[in-house]
Amino acid sequence: MLSNKTLAIVLAAVACLCISCNKVHDENSVVWGKTNTYDKFLWKEQVPDTLKQTLCFDFNADAQKYLSAPLKLGVFKKDADGHLRPVQPDEAQLFVRGKALEGNVITVNASEKEVEVGIVFNPNAENKMHYWYIKPVATAGLDRINDQEAYGADEAIMEIKLRKRHVMNPLAEGLMWIGIILASALVLWFVLLKRMFFPTFRVTRIQLSDPSPYMSLMKVKNYRQCILTDKAQKQNALNKIFCGEIKYEVNPLWTAPVVFEPRDKKSIRVRPDKHTYTVDSRILKTNTDYVIVNETTKNKTTIRIS
Repeated sequence: MLSNKTLAIVLAAVACLCISCNKVHDENSVVWGKTNTYDKFLWKEQVPDTLKQTLCFDFNADAQKYLSAPLKLGVFKKDADGHLRPVQPDEAQLFVRGKALEGNVITVNASEKEVEVGIVFNPNAENKMHYWYIKPVATAGLDRINDQEAYGADEAIMEIKLRKRHVMNPLAEGLMWIGIILASALVLWFVLLKRMFFPTFRVTRIQLSDPSPYMSLMKVKNYRQCILTDKAQKQNALNKIFCGEIKYEVNPLWTAPVVFEPRDKKSIRVRPDKHTYTVDSRILKTNTDYVIVNETTKNKTTIRIS
């Protein structure tokens, strides 16, 4: 025969709850969920997370018989002295079926099998792991059997764990990472890749002479190309920054483009329009004279690299 005290504990036990999502780490400790909070940035503002879990109940016939009113459950936390104190709405708000619960008290009828409970942290709540406890605040008669007071039904039913963290606004973080990636790409381009894809002249000058009185001395060091043309041209600013600057020599003498490109410290390449010009060599070395001939006008021009 069970004592009154034992019977009260048994009746409370059959009415106790469990979490349906299988996040139980030990017998009476449950991970309820975690949420991240962040400050507003531009148009991105935080919408508070609702941490939801389903509380399942199993009231047997004896428990239902002694329930003189709905069972009321509250969420508590330990104070500095180790005493359980109710979690106030200014720290976190409890919801059932989308409705805020007054005083954060969950009301359960004997006919209910489960209740989905949501918890929303207040922005003022501490950013840490919170250890809270669910326990009855009104036992609806489970704590009195045969008019004698018993104990156990008012003890904490389970411990729940909730984490709240303050993080960077996702939009700000995304823009930050985009900025970091772009900055890294720019550094990589200007330090390494630009030199690989668009090398610059390492010779200093290209000298052009004839037909008389034509004479031109062009400084080409650190340019990526030198183009002889009869039309004024302007290089795109972005192309100049990301690919390198082009040197233009404009004169009616050059009826078709002639392009000089870098090769090494002592030579360059020349790419004349093949339908208009012939040249002694496509590789021009320093301190050597080369002749380029305009086959249409028969003009001859001497090229010397230094």
